Amino acid sequence: MSSIQQTEHGQGGTWVQGPTNAESQTARPEQNGSVERNPRIRTVELNPIADMEAPVLDGPAALAAALHEEGEDWIGTRYRYGGTTRRGIDCSAFVQTMLRDALGIELPRTTAMQVRLGEAVSRDELLPADLVFFRRRGVRHVGIYLGDGEFIHASSGRGVIISDLTQGYYQRHFWKARRVVNDPQGFSADEDLRQPAEIGDMIRPGAARSSERTQERGSRSRNGNPRASW
Repeated sequence: MSSIQQTEHGQGGTWVQGPTNAESQTARPEQNGSVERNPRIRTVELNPIADMEAPVLDGPAALAAALHEEGEDWIGTRYRYGGTTRRGIDCSAFVQTMLRDALGIELPRTTAMQVRLGEAVSRDELLPADLVFFRRRGVRHVGIYLGDGEFIHASSGRGVIISDLTQGYYQRHFWKARRVVNDPQGFSADEDLRQPAEIGDMIRPGAARSSERTQERGSRSRNGNPRASW
């Protein structure tokens, strides 16, 4: 049985494959005196791009990539008021779980506490991983900004989805945004952010519980079922 011959010439060279027995490797002269290559030897051009490593992302691009990767597994998960699992989850629990699993950031459970974290940023200054908050008739809603005008959230009507921040409904009810990643521009995909968010004196004792009770009352209709507000 004949063996296989492989010859590689540089990154952009050629790869020659064919039988190595003497009969097949012997060049055959043509009638005009030139030498004809054995047609049984196949020449394949190498693609130098295929051998290149993928670029290492950092900054907002790395944040967006991490969030998109984690968010793909959540798309379509149904909304459930008070839920915290993939069987059903509400908006604040989704934000808490997403940032913990994607970036290692530990956030409090409720919207009332999340809205007091980090630093305030304007809509024009949003970067991936910023928290975006909405308010309508006293009911609060939160999602995570992904970049390019999009954010991911647990909608009470459609479950976990990606929405356009400039869409009329969300544009009208946009409330505020908070940055919980200390240095988004300097973030690296290899960075370990597994540090709890600093709450400190940003939340007055008892204020979060009182606000959360108000939000809970406002998010339920008269028959005791959660109101599909978002």
